[in-house]
Amino acid sequence: MSVSQAVKIALSRRIASPGPVGGAWRVEIFTVTQEVINARKVLLSYSPATNSESIKLNGLELLNNPVWDYTMNGNEIIFSDDALLTIGDTIRARYQEQIT
Repeated sequence: MSVSQAVKIALSRRIASPGPVGGAWRVEIFTVTQEVINARKVLLSYSPATNSESIKLNGLELLNNPVWDYTMNGNEIIFSDDALLTIGDTIRARYQEQIT
């Protein structure tokens, strides 16, 4: 089972008009498990358009910065070693889908 399959507790997609840099807006919600803590990542269903993502941990906005909170690699959110993840935390990702 992949990390994304193991950790997704809910998935809702909100479709909006495509913007100038991407496609539909997406929202995905994950719960933190031991697997997420060990892997330090979760997988989104789609790759976000550059700088369109808003990632929140328990409602607090995270910064896309490898020293602070996370980085993006395609559809992967990769958490820094300093990101404090605890089992049961909620990760909410809102992003505009990359147009290919």
